[in-house]
Amino acid sequence: MERGRWNAAPDLIYEARLVVAGGDQVACRLVFDCVPVGEFLGFRPDGARLRFAEHVFYRYEDGRIAAVRSMIDRAAVAEQLSGRDVSALR
Repeated sequence: MERGRWNAAPDLIYEARLVVAGGDQVACRLVFDCVPVGEFLGFRPDGARLRFAEHVFYRYEDGRIAAVRSMIDRAAVAEQLSGRDVSALR
């Protein structure tokens, strides 16, 4: 995540729940946990803890990351901010 997101959620931690590698590619399912203090993923914080997933795909060339593709579960963040339960991440 870019620097602005870290500033908005300085306590952000993540856990790799699934890592799959093959050839020059690595795929990960990461589950994040944080209490945002500033605008985060386009949402205004409400002081509550958020948990959401990201699926990220890395392609390597010459031992270095050459490309990154990422999908963040923004719907889970929106649901939590609107008071709905997102128990699938637990």
